[in-house]
Amino acid sequence: MNKQTVIKLIIWLLVLFTGVAFGAGMYEARVEVPQWFSVADGATVWQGEVAKAADPGLNFWAFVTTGPITLLTLLSVVLIWKTKGNVRRWWLVVLVFLLVDRIMTFSYFIPTMVELMDGKLVQVEAVRVAQQWANLNVVRLIASGLSFVAAIKLLVEWHHDEYVLSLKGKK
Repeated sequence: MNKQTVIKLIIWLLVLFTGVAFGAGMYEARVEVPQWFSVADGATVWQGEVAKAADPGLNFWAFVTTGPITLLTLLSVVLIWKTKGNVRRWWLVVLVFLLVDRIMTFSYFIPTMVELMDGKLVQVEAVRVAQQWANLNVVRLIASGLSFVAAIKLLVEWHHDEYVLSLKGKK
């Protein structure tokens, strides 16, 4: 495979994985996360056993974001320097949002969920931490959604550049 084919493949994978991650993140926020809470006697209760039974981190996210998007982010850091113009600009935009998402995920979301699932927090503290996790997840979802939109724009710019080069007979 030549350099151009590898870059094109990475861009397509960025679109695919950022799209799946954003859609799955929206689903988790709207459907799964609310199930992790209940109300008893007028107070919110953290349902750690429900979150632990679903364990989306190991059952889903590891295969969609933790592994693939992290690898694609690292590959992008290396490959972006082999591009120029609008492709490079949009790839940088994608990278900024991916790096925000990855840094938040590894520094806060994963460790916090592990702490919540180990069941050692008292209920009041678990509720506070889980609600904070859910609230901050909105910021991560915005970064995820913006990385997806930027990845689509990156793909468009890549195809535009390929088309222009083909018109000039340089392809």
